[in-house]
Amino acid sequence: MIPFKSLPFPGLKTERLHLRQLKPENEKQLFELRNNERVLEFIERPKANSMEDVRDFMNEINQGIADNKWLYWGISIKNDPKLIGTICLWNFNEKIAEAEIGYELHPNYQGKGIMQEAVGKIIHFGFEILKLESIRAFTHPKNNKSSKLLEKMGFVFQKQSDSFSIFILPKPYLLEACVDSLDKAILAQKNAADRVELCARLEVGGLSPSRKLIESVQAALSIPIMAMVRPRPGNFVYSRKELALMAEEIRFCKESGLAGVVFGTLTDTAAIHLEQTRYLAAVAHPLQVTFHKAIDAVLDPLEEIEKLMAVPQIQRVLTSGKATTALEGKDLIKKMIAVAGDQLTILACGKVTKENLFSVHQQIGAKEYHGRKIVSE
Repeated sequence: MIPFKSLPFPGLKTERLHLRQLKPENEKQLFELRNNERVLEFIERPKANSMEDVRDFMNEINQGIADNKWLYWGISIKNDPKLIGTICLWNFNEKIAEAEIGYELHPNYQGKGIMQEAVGKIIHFGFEILKLESIRAFTHPKNNKSSKLLEKMGFVFQKQSDSFSIFILPKPYLLEACVDSLDKAILAQKNAADRVELCARLEVGGLSPSRKLIESVQAALSIPIMAMVRPRPGNFVYSRKELALMAEEIRFCKESGLAGVVFGTLTDTAAIHLEQTRYLAAVAHPLQVTFHKAIDAVLDPLEEIEKLMAVPQIQRVLTSGKATTALEGKDLIKKMIAVAGDQLTILACGKVTKENLFSVHQQIGAKEYHGRKIVSE
């Protein structure tokens, strides 16, 4: 978790909204918001009796931001400074990298997807910028709209008391950074990548990294490292000689203590070469194995996924759904996720970046994502 005290106040924007720090010109709208009967229906707090109460509250909020106690945003429509709601992250627990989210919205703007948009942006900020591991929410047991919003955003109901329903959102996905140098690998770990895929020559889709690079990255990183095993650019149809070379590379990865390897082999009829795949997976055991984007070159990925499910050493499949980007291939990726079930993890890729990650996740719902810019530029 990155302490937010190291950041300037983070003004955020979505397609329709501007999330920004409260300003003196917001006093009147904030007074109205904090006295609205419908807003207060499920919030246990006293009304603001005067504009002076509102000023005191704003001063307290902004002082708390300055003291690194919380982050509190005013919500407005883009190009309109009028305050229509607020949203915050507070009750930070740095030991477990957790924060609590809170929000309120003027009734005139409810039912339009505005708070969903704001909550989505704050979730993205929390996980990708603050490096939270979980976000907690407390809502009134009778506030069904708030509960449904939280569930729609992926929060899981945890427990209920007389006063609150408690929801929690664990970090919803694992991030694998694709890197081709020691510096990039170190930066990926610093920027909270969960795992790296180590390659050479990314301009041709990635080849096997050198032994020297493998050793240097393994010595420098504490997160899991998956090494690409691909002896040449071009197709994924390999000769016996090439297969033997791949097996040797896998053995070196085992000896070096890597977490796993990444490979893919096909027949000349655009299907998975199951015999070669079984052989390389057996050589790799007990390392993790990812079957790479060769899956996107087969005729029927859904049928081929079922074949891979019969190879117990394979944990995951890297795919962009036979498309240039994950969003373009999202329909096929979601079908692959459904077919794979709990037996294989579908590792979604295709121009997934730290900027579009949350949007991609909302549309695909994978457990893991892969990209060159997934945690850094």
